[in-house]
Amino acid sequence: SKPSTTPTPPLSNTDKGGLLSFKVGSEQGGLGFHPHYGASSTSDLLPGYLDMRLHNSMAQTITGLGVRYSLQCRNMYAASTTISLEYTHVGGDEWYFTPVPGTSHTTAAACSGSCPTSCGAADSTCWDSNKAVDVEITGLDWKAETPFFLRWTIESTADATNADGDICRMTDIEIIPFVYESGDLSLKFAPGAANGVDINYAEVLASENYTIAMTVYPAGHEFATDTTNMPRPGPSSPYTLVSSYDDATNVELNWVMSPLGVVSVTTTLPTPTTIWTSTATIPFDQWTSVALLHSYSDVGHVFKVYLGGVWVSESGTINSLPPFGGSTGNGTVRVGRRARADAVQDPYYGLMDEFQLWSKLRTDTEIYQDQDNKLLSTSDSALMAYFHFDSYHDGTTPNSATSSSLSAVVYNTSVDHPLSKISSSTLLSLTGGSVSCYDQHVITDGRVTCNFTVFNQFGQAKPTFDTSEFDARVIQGGGVIGPLDPDSTGVVWTFTFFAANYTGPSYIQVYTRHGDPLNGAPATIWTIPEVCRACEFRKTVTDPQGQSFDLFSCQSGGRRFLRRGNLVAGPTGGGICPQPGVQYPSPWSV
Repeated sequence: SKPSTTPTPPLSNTDKGGLLSFKVGSEQGGLGFHPHYGASSTSDLLPGYLDMRLHNSMAQTITGLGVRYSLQCRNMYAASTTISLEYTHVGGDEWYFTPVPGTSHTTAAACSGSCPTSCGAADSTCWDSNKAVDVEITGLDWKAETPFFLRWTIESTADATNADGDICRMTDIEIIPFVYESGDLSLKFAPGAANGVDINYAEVLASENYTIAMTVYPAGHEFATDTTNMPRPGPSSPYTLVSSYDDATNVELNWVMSPLGVVSVTTTLPTPTTIWTSTATIPFDQWTSVALLHSYSDVGHVFKVYLGGVWVSESGTINSLPPFGGSTGNGTVRVGRRARADAVQDPYYGLMDEFQLWSKLRTDTEIYQDQDNKLLSTSDSALMAYFHFDSYHDGTTPNSATSSSLSAVVYNTSVDHPLSKISSSTLLSLTGGSVSCYDQHVITDGRVTCNFTVFNQFGQAKPTFDTSEFDARVIQGGGVIGPLDPDSTGVVWTFTFFAANYTGPSYIQVYTRHGDPLNGAPATIWTIPEVCRACEFRKTVTDPQGQSFDLFSCQSGGRRFLRRGNLVAGPTGGGICPQPGVQYPSPWSV
């Protein structure tokens, strides 16, 4: 047998910042049930329940919950079945479940002619009763460290004559917690709605710079309509972030993300061409701030992509490029689908917020500071279009946040005011995991390097480069904290703890600029004196590499510590520890 090793334990939910979202079931299966009338039999299910218990491990109260799933039933028995979703905060004997509107689905009472009883379960024609659910439960008061219950109520008309209800299954159950702040909404791009946002007559010449900024939450599955069978596929075609069409040249230019999330620039008219494929990958099913830049000089054109306020990818120089929007005042910029295509092609599915179009290059600092935030000023004449997607001033036109003459129209064929309360504004809250130090013991006047990881409140890694966002403190004990430095991703931060003339434990915690501590426990570092009483030589040890060293023991603060020193580090007899100022291979250990 091989020697066992102890792996580094994974971060707990609390360390990671709490619940993000999760799915139950797969594209091929899920939770199944079969209502049956069994008289006195234990298989009775009239009605029945499927309960899901959730726990809020965030550091704050959840006020909303997005719930998505697909439901299919086999209409193979005379008895029909009804399934609906309910929820409650209260447990014990006082449960009261609140129905969620729009979730009830009832199968036909008679067996479908295309699905006889002998039809096999693998035959997709049997699953001929479908329901796609995409709802947002708001007005919640789901406090931290408390449970929450979702319940699917199952009722059937099965009786002694028709003993079986229809067989049903649910799959891809997705739970998305969020914090709704009044007035902060986002735009939902959903299958069947054919959404797209047209910014009429926007134009930027090919010889001009521009910046497109937005916050996106692309859907990892194309949610089925009520008449579409499962399984629900993942993206099968590119998601169009923004597209432009120039009437004069018949050129359609697109910024798209592939089914894997990779950002690229393409033309689809007059000839489909990929101009540049970046190394930037936008994750699915979470909020990400995105900035897309085009710069022009005498040398040529250059594209850049920023994710989370940070530069990620840059193209080489491109010799020629069509204009973005148009060159004759007849151009169209369309968000969420191709600009010229009459049919809905390469549509974007998911949520989008805070769309901006600038006729200039924004700086790295501006892009970073304004990520996930509403702009404090909209008076810059280069800000051609800016939409919060928080409200409309008529049926289809979102309110503009600028004085620009450009307006937008949201096209949707089946959804009126397709706004979601799952807003990107919740990204403003930062949290993180435990403070972790590379060693737990240090001699007086020594130093230890520590780090912590930054998340938003939903457990998503959150690039942050502003040193004013955090404050590391020694909350008990002694010592000094050095400067806080982010790594190249802006997610992992490091700092140095400098031990003082203090013996005992020091506790270190990191706080946000609002004074809130990170979710994880503080780090503990023991400062060990270099000379202490009851200190004695133990033995000489040879390690597997053949290196010899002396092992010393020291009593301090009610604990006994061991430290190794090299053979020239002082007397090998008892009475004193290795002397101050001597460099040792490793620090004390408990």
